[in-house]
Amino acid sequence: MSDLPRRLATCSVALVVLLGPFAFAPDRLIHPSPWTLVFAVLAVYLGQPTPPSKAFADPLDKGSAQLIVIGGNVSTLLPVVEFVARSDLSPPPLSAWVVVGALSVVAGAILRIRAIATLGRFFTAVVQVQAGQRVIREGPYAWVRHPSYSGVLLVLLGEAALFQSVVGLLCVVLVMLPIYMKVRVTSAYELL
Repeated sequence: MSDLPRRLATCSVALVVLLGPFAFAPDRLIHPSPWTLVFAVLAVYLGQPTPPSKAFADPLDKGSAQLIVIGGNVSTLLPVVEFVARSDLSPPPLSAWVVVGALSVVAGAILRIRAIATLGRFFTAVVQVQAGQRVIREGPYAWVRHPSYSGVLLVLLGEAALFQSVVGLLCVVLVMLPIYMKVRVTSAYELL
């Protein structure tokens, strides 16, 4: 629990950046989409046992964590900017876009939190395999090989729907999928 203040500070900065564009269109804050996204950001940041900033220092990670953090932040912020910059308020607050987006965001956040809980002490912000770690085949790992990544992708796809954002969808397809497909790490398994 000693890093809780650091996680809260990181989360606070993320929320300020995320909600910053609404200074130009505060009336958009009556829409449920920004608040659904705030929920997801809180769940993902506070559910992360290790602050993402620590991931930047690990050379074994080969830059994967940096790409994930930077790509994820850009992919989260651009749909918000697109939503705020529109001349009209769309999608309508209770439209299918918003409902489907909210369900996807919640499902993605839950999937990520369950993946972290299932790995327990072996989950880190740095992509690595630790000594004594075994392949997990229970919980969400019984259905998905990388449920933490899948959870983030579901959150980002849900965000694209929440804000009816073409930019958000393009970020998932052109930024986050390639980043997750590139993830490489030197592990004990490679040395066997």
